[in-house]
Amino acid sequence: MNPAIKIIGVEPASRQHHLSGLKRITGLPDEYFPTILDRDLLDDLISVSDDDAFRAGIKVARTDGAMVGPTTGAVLHAAIEMGAANKGRAVLISADSATKYISAYAKYLED
Repeated sequence: MNPAIKIIGVEPASRQHHLSGLKRITGLPDEYFPTILDRDLLDDLISVSDDDAFRAGIKVARTDGAMVGPTTGAVLHAAIEMGAANKGRAVLISADSATKYISAYAKYLED
């Protein structure tokens, strides 16, 4: 209702990804589109790669001590990207924790 508030969707950058719970909707045929999502509510949609999502999750763990999963990492990465070009307050929804993804994070911790 407030035109100053923007709703930004986050999706995996590719169809083959490791971001559980996220679905790539760009280019998806209407018959496969999630009925739970009202596309008219989205002001923008940001695609995030696995690498960017996992690295954002690692960064927030190292800097803030929050153990988040890669889906939250994707949302955080998208928020940082949007924040670089926009001013104001952001609200993020963290949908997962790192507990189920420890082995998946191992690949990114070797760097």
